[in-house]
Order: sequence, then C-alpha cells, then structure tokens
Amino acid sequence: GSGNDAHNIRRANFCRWYNSVFTEFQGRRVRIDGTSQPDFSNNLFWNFAAAGASGDVWGTSPHVPSALNPALDPGLSSIGRALDYRLDPLPVPGGNALTFPRKAPADAFFGATDYVGAFGSENWAQDWTALSSEGVMIARAFRTSGPAPVVVPGSNLRATMNGSKVVLTWDGNATLEAAADLDGSFSAVGNASPVEVDASGDRRFFRIR
Repeated sequence: GSGNDAHNIRRANFCRWYNSVFTEFQGRRVRIDGTSQPDFSNNLFWNFAAAGASGDVWGTSPHVPSALNPALDPGLSSIGRALDYRLDPLPVPGGNALTFPRKAPADAFFGATDYVGAFGSENWAQDWTALSSEGVMIARAFRTSGPAPVVVPGSNLRATMNGSKVVLTWDGNATLEAAADLDGSFSAVGNASPVEVDASGDRRFFRIR
C-alpha cells in the first residue's frame, strides 16, 4: 500500500488479488489508476479507518466488486502491535477466514488451501521475524509440515517464547546443560523437558546430553 492504503494500483497495472485478507489499515481499501484493470476476487476487507474516503473505489469499481470482496471480519485470533505478545494471525474456528468461499487456482503451480489469507492452522511467521524476537507476536506450538523428522533420544532441542520466559524442550531422555560461554564449563539445569528460563537474564548457551 501507499499512505497506509491497502492497495494503490499504479498505471497500466493488470495485477490479480485472490483469497486474501486485508485488515487494520489506517488508509483506504483500494485506489486504482484509470489505465489499470486489476482483478480482485474472494478477498476480505475489514476495519479500514478511511473506508469510503475520496479515491477509495472498493465496491464501486467493476474491478473490486463488493460481492466478491466483502467487508467482513476475517476472525483472526488477535491483532496487536505493542511488545506484549498479543499478535496472533491465525483464524479462529468458524471465522470468515476459514469459511469464506475461495477461488480455485487455475494454474497447477499453485496449491489450494482451506482458508483465505496467509495463515491457516500454522503460524509460519513465528520465530524468524522481528515480530517474534521483539515480543509482538505470540509464541505458540505449531505443526510442522512435510515428512516426520527422525527423532533420536536426547535430541532436537527447541526454544520458544512464553511471555518473559524461554521454554526449552527436547525429545527423549537427556539432561539440559548451560554455560556462560560456548567453550565454557557446562552444568546441569534440568533432566526433564520442558525447562523455563528467564529471557532477560545473562547470556547462556544450552545443550542436551
């Protein structure tokens, strides 16, 4: 977007937007240059501060018909921008993001989903963006995709955030050890998964043995 608008379609643009969720913008929903012919279908638009303001063509342009792009609450778990672990973009059960009709992909390159928007039952954005490391996004257990990993007893040390704590979990029978330096002296912290440690404490390195 531009100027906090969700879409500002520039000149001679024939883009396509399908099966998406656009919400919590301070600007307008869609602005389209007169030389452009975008295609919007099966999208949800919700909670725009400048909805209907001058230049917003949602519902009035044939390229963004309201019947195919309704103003419906997608039903996301929680929206937040503060450092309080409130942001949770997963759809709630029975919400519009899970029940609204979806446009089937016309190209075999794309896979069909059972939801609109970016998230279904798994928060793929967790743990690799600043939203997680800075404390904006909630930490929750998530299901991995693809083949099941090979689990060796006493392996697969994992760390997730839970408020001000780091939760360390592992598979099998093993002892969690910690040290102030990577080449320092490790000492036992716990022998049963999970173990919680303060995220605000001194730097520590962990391993399982």
